[in-house]
Formats: sequence, C-alpha cells, structure tokens
Amino acid sequence: MNGEEALKSLNGFYALAFYDRQLNRLVLARDLAGIKPLLVFEDDEKVCFASEMTGLTPFTKSFEINPTTLNQYFSLTYTAAPETIANRVNALMRLLTKHHDKSTQNY
Repeated sequence: MNGEEALKSLNGFYALAFYDRQLNRLVLARDLAGIKPLLVFEDDEKVCFASEMTGLTPFTKSFEINPTTLNQYFSLTYTAAPETIANRVNALMRLLTKHHDKSTQNY
C-alpha cells in the first residue's frame, strides 16, 4: 500500500505530509478525530504548513486578521475549522492534495 491509500490504514492521531516526486504531488493529511491540527498557508509563491500558527510565521510577511473569526473566537473561545483568525491560513479538515496548480480537498 502506497501514498494516499496508506492513510486508510492509519490509527491514532497524526498530522503528516509527503511528496511524490514522480507525480509532482504534495499530500497533507490529519487524523479524522482532529486531535492533531494542521494549518496551511498558501499564497502565489508557496504553500506552508505547520501544526501551530507560530510555525508559519517565518514564511509569511504578516498575517491579516479575519475580523469575523476573531469575533467568533472571543465569543466561543475557538474558531470553526477550516477558518482561523488569520486570512489565508486554513485548518485542514482531513486531506489536501496539491498536484501542479490544482488542489483538491477531501473531508
């Protein structure tokens, strides 16, 4: 079992990434229960991912605050995924596959 097929056999909590050179494809995945977070920042030049927002800061000039989700955070003490308090940063729900300029998300 290889690649994305191997994800079906994983148990426990995880956040992971793997790159398939032959297919030029990046796969990001996290556990179904959502125990391990996986945040994704994407702009015109790059895709960055980390388990905490602070892990993304070296790769961005600055984060723009999303006022709607910031208000949600102050009201509920959390933000509902895939939204975060930063624009252009999303919490991965389950699986993201990037192939060339195309991306797909499976939940």
